[in-house]
Amino acid sequence: MRNLLLGALTPLLLLGCDSIQYVVQENVTGLNVTVTFETELALDQLQVMGQTINGNPAFEPALLPEEAQEIEGSQQTFTILVPSSMGESPLRITILGYSGGAPVAAGFAETVLKAEQLVDVQVQLNAETLCVTNDDDGELTVGTDLDADGICDADDDCVDLDGDGFGGVGFSTSGCEYTGTDRDDTNHQICADTDGDSCDDCTRGNYDPTRDGPDGDKDGICDGGDSCTDADEDGFGTGTLENQSCEHQETDLNDQNPNICADIDSDGCDDCSGGTWAPGEDGSDQDEDGRCDSGDTCTDFDGDGVVGSRDYFIGKHFDKDRDDRLEPHEKEAAINALKNGWLDQFWFQK
Repeated sequence: MRNLLLGALTPLLLLGCDSIQYVVQENVTGLNVTVTFETELALDQLQVMGQTINGNPAFEPALLPEEAQEIEGSQQTFTILVPSSMGESPLRITILGYSGGAPVAAGFAETVLKAEQLVDVQVQLNAETLCVTNDDDGELTVGTDLDADGICDADDDCVDLDGDGFGGVGFSTSGCEYTGTDRDDTNHQICADTDGDSCDDCTRGNYDPTRDGPDGDKDGICDGGDSCTDADEDGFGTGTLENQSCEHQETDLNDQNPNICADIDSDGCDDCSGGTWAPGEDGSDQDEDGRCDSGDTCTDFDGDGVVGSRDYFIGKHFDKDRDDRLEPHEKEAAINALKNGWLDQFWFQK
């Protein structure tokens, strides 16, 4: 095996070694490329090329090794370094395999570069991907047919590997069904985000921007890019993008029920219990103190129709955390205690 270091837009440096070794450097941007092929191809050179999303060369094409010599085994590994400014950029690497000066196989891989990281990619060479033509002057042109449509990529007005209607990186897309460059032309569930909602329009396996991801409130914007997913239209969202454009920034406790949203006033009652957000009218409030009875330490426990000192005494006794309100479990404990005669141990002056 050989370890090859290829610098961006610079000649190739070939380093011989007995086994696969990666060039270890910190804070570098590039690719660790592994090329596999059948030994029967008897390869003696690899031509390495790279293209960015706009079709420009990512690095200077090179032959590995520079002088043809038999490539032993069925795998070669090399490292390509590019400027850190290319980080987060889509890139296609294409490799042609030669034997005795003639092209016999080709392969490619697509990936996204990561700034100050070496990204691992694998390229499988095969004869089917190779495209060789003769022009009118009899000159041999060597290229690829990456989408296996019988048209060499250089003459193809739509190189679409995954058949999703979007053309791939570095080639013409003028004849493609849809406008734009495929973000991953090897995966039919990834293409582009034409509607700008942060979800890929091919999520379901075909191009459909209206069904490109979960859309809880059916507003045509996938939840991942929706700043207010509010299915029950109570003004409270499910938390997507922090509910930035919702009427209220709190997250809905149940976005399928307009009678449930949140308890902003912390009185133990849901502020939407009446069907709309109204914290001042979120439940029975016999003493009209703004706290619904279920969360009020002062409630008509004895059922005499009047909220009096006896009710206040009961509420305070069962307010175990002393927060001047009864949590649901505290009120339930009070009611159960009253049913079991708890109040009989006390005497109240009339």
